[in-house]
Amino acid sequence: MGKSTTRPHEIHLRLNKEEYQALETNRKKCNLPQQTYLRKLCHGIRPKEFPPAEYWEIHKLLRQMNLTLTGIALKVCRENPLDYEFIWECMNLVERAICKLINELYKEEEEFDGEHLQ
Repeated sequence: MGKSTTRPHEIHLRLNKEEYQALETNRKKCNLPQQTYLRKLCHGIRPKEFPPAEYWEIHKLLRQMNLTLTGIALKVCRENPLDYEFIWECMNLVERAICKLINELYKEEEEFDGEHLQ
């Protein structure tokens, strides 16, 4: 494999056991390859921890609830237009909960000053 033209600088780094374990522990929490994790740190970005499996279970359940409630809301609104506003108000609450959950996952990674690395 030839040298990278986009990343021509190579660094060799020696770590003691504790430093290496700390790097690997933090990197694995973020589910990132070592190089990607270190590049983010170089740019002053603290990578977010990857969400636990429970997060995805809750996310899936909320999506299913949203689809089910949407179907119910459409049926109720067709049969009884007077409940229209109430039904859609409830739907908006579920939608906001789902959006909040998704935004927590995908919000930008935390920036930090790098002081703790010294």
